Amino acid sequence: KIQDGTVRFRQEGKDTDGAVYELTGLNVEVDRLGNGSSTVLKMGGAIGIRMTEGGQTSEFAATLDESITISWNDELLPVSFESAVALVVGKVSGVFAEFAENRVEVSGKLENNELNPLLLKVSKADLLLGSLSVSGPLNVDEGSADLQFELADLNQNLLNQFKDLVGFSFGEPTVSASGGLTLAAGGEA
Repeated sequence: KIQDGTVRFRQEGKDTDGAVYELTGLNVEVDRLGNGSSTVLKMGGAIGIRMTEGGQTSEFAATLDESITISWNDELLPVSFESAVALVVGKVSGVFAEFAENRVEVSGKLENNELNPLLLKVSKADLLLGSLSVSGPLNVDEGSADLQFELADLNQNLLNQFKDLVGFSFGEPTVSASGGLTLAAGGEA
């Protein structure tokens, strides 16, 4: 168990005036980690980024809340899991200003070698900005999978949040895609 921890990384150099990346108020609890058992991992805290380039300071603050239950086989490989992760963006400025009010949610369940589905959703206030869903047979022991994915309604409201970081905007596209991924022979094919 970790309570009220802090992890901080400071970057300095000729290409930047400085950046600080930190996770504060870190609370981590791991219960029953072991071969052939079921582990509960809970984590929460505040994420902060402060970057200064060319005299302009950009700030990003968000909260993270995560809960994952993982069942392990005798070799300590995951055989099932259920997860719920939420990242909620708070105070932002500078190049991060467009990320205000974003919420990123990840949930998923692996049970009986079936991923049902792993879902990533990004929203701003109550507007869905895009989602990614992955589902299908997944056998970690054998290194095999036959996964289907669907990227839905990825739109300019999400893509243009990166315009200050990449240096251009995306106009008004809406991106959707679907496909599959098959792994066999222990992940070698």
